[in-house]
Amino acid sequence: MKREIERHPEVPFFSLKIRELLSGLCFRQDKPQRSDLIFAFGTNIIPEILAGRIEELLGNKIAETVLITGGIANYINTEYKNIPESDLIYSAIDRSKFPVIKFILERRSKNNLENVLFSASKFPFNQANTITCLSHSYASRRSVQTLKRIFPGTIFSYPYDIPSEKEGINITLNNWWETEKGRSLVWGEFLRIRTYGGRGDFPLTAMMRLQLSEINLMLN
Repeated sequence: MKREIERHPEVPFFSLKIRELLSGLCFRQDKPQRSDLIFAFGTNIIPEILAGRIEELLGNKIAETVLITGGIANYINTEYKNIPESDLIYSAIDRSKFPVIKFILERRSKNNLENVLFSASKFPFNQANTITCLSHSYASRRSVQTLKRIFPGTIFSYPYDIPSEKEGINITLNNWWETEKGRSLVWGEFLRIRTYGGRGDFPLTAMMRLQLSEINLMLN
């Protein structure tokens, strides 16, 4: 299966201003707060990292229900196992620590939008008021906005960083432009927000529209 937008597209030159705009557009992190649900976007990148994030939140008694999404995203030039991402993440959690927690798995989705849409039949979102959302940090803004497709309540973003191509260096809000992988992932995220948000896959906030407009003007 071919990606609509490459995961690592060719990256243009970033001025300091564009870098600041991209950081504000793509990243979002909130302070964890008590929620009705922990919603985890699927990933095939070291599922143990996400599992650890889930365990951290459960240890802090953030929620009693966890919904883990992700099917088999067999994209071209992407390593994947013939096991749903949600199962890989779930199996990495030490569930013996959390005997009363309810885990829900969504096993069909292949992208962020499907993560959300296919979860609608798994959890009564209309009965919830708050959700803590887990995703890659560079994609955290889009993840929150995509979740708003089915959930109008309050969403807290508590993302996690993934490794760059340099050993011991993660891709974070504060350093993504320092590595080739970080630059390409964030630029690809800009392209996704512009494309997917522009066609209505998820709602764009007024601030996001302004950031997109400013970046487009600076690139022309």
